Order: sequence, then structure tokens, then C-alpha cells
Amino acid sequence: MLAIPRPRPLKLDLSHVPKQEKQNSHLSDESSSLFSTNLQIQICDLIGSGGFGTVYCGVLDNQKIAVKKLRSNTKTEDLVWNSFLAELRVMRLNHDNIVKVLGAMMLKNTPCLVMEFAGSRNLQEVIECKDEKLSLARRLNIASAIACGLEYIHNQGIVHLDIKPANLIMNDESSCKIADFGCSLKVDELDGDLRPNFYLTGTHAYKAPELLLGEFPTTQADVYSLGICMWQMLARVEPYADKDPQLVIFGIATNTVRPGLPKVVSESDAGYRKLFEKCWKGAPHDRPTPSSLQVELITNRELI
Repeated sequence: MLAIPRPRPLKLDLSHVPKQEKQNSHLSDESSSLFSTNLQIQICDLIGSGGFGTVYCGVLDNQKIAVKKLRSNTKTEDLVWNSFLAELRVMRLNHDNIVKVLGAMMLKNTPCLVMEFAGSRNLQEVIECKDEKLSLARRLNIASAIACGLEYIHNQGIVHLDIKPANLIMNDESSCKIADFGCSLKVDELDGDLRPNFYLTGTHAYKAPELLLGEFPTTQADVYSLGICMWQMLARVEPYADKDPQLVIFGIATNTVRPGLPKVVSESDAGYRKLFEKCWKGAPHDRPTPSSLQVELITNRELI
């Protein structure tokens, strides 16, 4: 166990942030005040690692927490800082299906996020574990939890843009919380100066076609990603794992490619299949909203 010494109170030093990122951060004075910190945290075990950071469990004031330490090199510095600022813009989100960001600090010039500890496993790990049962009821409950979280953030004018199993933390056997808002954007702050790589970071297999075509994102892009996650809970494999990535991107963008269905799909899964196929429709307006999707998920649960 590594004890982090108590740091002096800090505010975010934006001098490290590349100029273009500062211009697009939309970081208000109110938001930047959330950086003030005077914490004594114990860092414990490694939980996981992603493209822009490593997550550890820790202890703060006798409470279990998670600490995300961002990492970067000269090639990814812009993207890492943009990711960090995006997560800070949503610090005030408070919902049962959203991982709560508690604060932020600089540790040896490295930005760190302090978050609630929501669980030590993500949905990707559950999908990959052969001992885990993903019954229809469990899949419907998990999908409902994600849709509920999406409805909340969309009502706040936020689009997540990186919904995938690795970013869905299992806090219960049949429920989860949405994590990693590093690609998120405020929809009402989009403008013509926003570069496509601001919303094309993340995993292309889960990206909606309109994003791959360079169009501005809407909240319905997250619904598309949820549809891919629902498919993956049924198929228990990676989407497009055996296909050429460039052909996949072209196929998604032109609506000629979607993940293949398992060879055997039971009759009881027919309704579930229709739901995720609705979610990944090509035109955003043809996809269900998170609210209407929840109604259909509940209806399917009642039929089991």
C-alpha cells in the first residue's frame, strides 16, 4: 500500500494544457474551483488500465474510492488533457447509474481523478468470463441500467461518446454504472471549430455511423453504442473481431455492416434481438430514446 503525502491545496494549472484544448475546454470559474484539494489518499490495488489512464482502488477518510491516474506522451498529450477536462466538466452529475467523480488533484505534475468506488469489474470482464451466466433477465436489467444512466446525462445536455462494456462498471449482479466521460461533450457547446478527433476518440466498433462520417454527435450516438453492447452480452465475443478494421469502419459508416448474430438464438431472445437492432439503426432519428428503450426493456422483462 502506497501512502500519498498530503499535498498543498491546488487549483488546476492550465499552463500545461495545449492552447487549442484550453480554447475548447469550456471550463468555467465554478468548475475550476473544484480542483482545490487537500487530500490524504492511500493507493491500494490496481483495478484496470485504459488508453489514457490507470485506475487504482484507494482509501479516503476511511471510504473506499477509485483513483484514475492519467498518462500521456508527446503524441497523446492533447487527447489526454482533453479527456481530463471532459471528465471534470461532468463532476456535478449525480445518479445511481453514473460513476461519481469526487474531485481532482495534480500529483507530481500528473492529473488524477478521485471517484467513487463502484466495483472492481466491468461488463467486458463479465462478458469474457465463461463462469458468468448472462441470462435474458440479467441482460435486460443491465441494459435498463445503462439506458437509465443515458437518459439522465442526455437530459443534462451531455453525450458520452464512448459507451462500451469496458466503461460500464458492475456495481451489482444485474446493474452497472457508466464510467469514463473522457470523450463526452456538451451538445449545446458544439460549434464549427470543433475538430472531428474530439468526438472520434474511443473504440470505432461501438461508434455510430454519423460519427464516422464526421457529423456532429447527438445523444442518439450513445443509443447506437448501447445496441452494440446489448448484442455483445448475447454473442459473448468482440464485435467485428475477425474483420479488417478499415473495412469495418467503412461498413458501419455506409450502414452495410453490423455485428453478426450468434448461430443459435433462442425464441425467448427474439424480443431482445429486435431491441438492439432498433438501437443500431443507421439514422439517429430511427433509434429509440433511452426513455422509450427502458419501457420496451421492462415489457420484455415482464414477458419472461
